[in-house]
Amino acid sequence: AANQGNAAPHASGLSAGGSASNAKMWVPPLTAIAVGASGIPWATGRIYQPFDFGSGVVSPSETGGIYLTKLDPMTCLATASFTFGAPGAKNLGTSGVAVASGGNVGIIGQFTGEIDFTASNPEGSGPGGKPGTAGVDFLQSGAAAHFFAVLDGRSTGAHATPIKAHMVDLGFGALLSVASNPSQNAFA
Repeated sequence: AANQGNAAPHASGLSAGGSASNAKMWVPPLTAIAVGASGIPWATGRIYQPFDFGSGVVSPSETGGIYLTKLDPMTCLATASFTFGAPGAKNLGTSGVAVASGGNVGIIGQFTGEIDFTASNPEGSGPGGKPGTAGVDFLQSGAAAHFFAVLDGRSTGAHATPIKAHMVDLGFGALLSVASNPSQNAFA
């Protein structure tokens, strides 16, 4: 497979599509990494094809998606991985991640169309096909939009647990980073 963006070379134990046999596959591009007060690193970036970060294969929607992965600080393999996007979503990307003292994870990025933070169903529906909640489970915008989302850092399984999500009107600006004070359970 061709290198997608600024991807790092394949790492031992990581594989595209869950197959460790192809040592020439590339890791999905990493755009940000943060380490929480507990020493647990979180990474985010863009994903174009199914990939196993170490906790099972995650798959993007057909137009690509965003990944968020919680890493074991000793092995750098994932203990949890999630993807976000929706069918027909475009221009998905992240530009920052931070971890609050309580363990919640904040990510910032951009999208056009819809972004589903439960990564389970299209059109804003949550796990099991139940209707989602705008501003928590999903965001929708007909034009390019920037977002800030907070996800429960204790999320496990196939779906992250969203806490809140907001579109951010920047005018002609851009979201460049997100931060958290290790002594506070908040983001800036």
